[in-house]
Amino acid sequence: PSFKNLCKQIQDEFYEITKDPSKIIDSMWVNISSYRHHNTIHSHNVDTYPYKKYSGVMYLKVPKDSGRLVIVNPLNLNYQMPITPKEGQVIFFPSVVPHFVEINNSQEDRISIAFNFTE
Repeated sequence: PSFKNLCKQIQDEFYEITKDPSKIIDSMWVNISSYRHHNTIHSHNVDTYPYKKYSGVMYLKVPKDSGRLVIVNPLNLNYQMPITPKEGQVIFFPSVVPHFVEINNSQEDRISIAFNFTE
């Protein structure tokens, strides 16, 4: 219940991009990355067929040098797209896309909320 308004806000923003009202957030979690923490390469819901799920992340606190989100091309893992997040920014991507978060070199926590959509 405490995330209900946040879920609606994110779903409304996703709808503005996709025009697809069938997608709803089915899971959500908070990431708090302290000094030197990072997330290794992973993807979400890779066993979902026909790959219609989407994931995303909303950044709440992003200190300088706290690590970029790196999106990886699943067909060529050498092609990577680093994104320097900003506070309040929401990033959406297909759930099957590999990604990782670089090391937090800041003495402050990086805080984000990650989520998955389903139909």
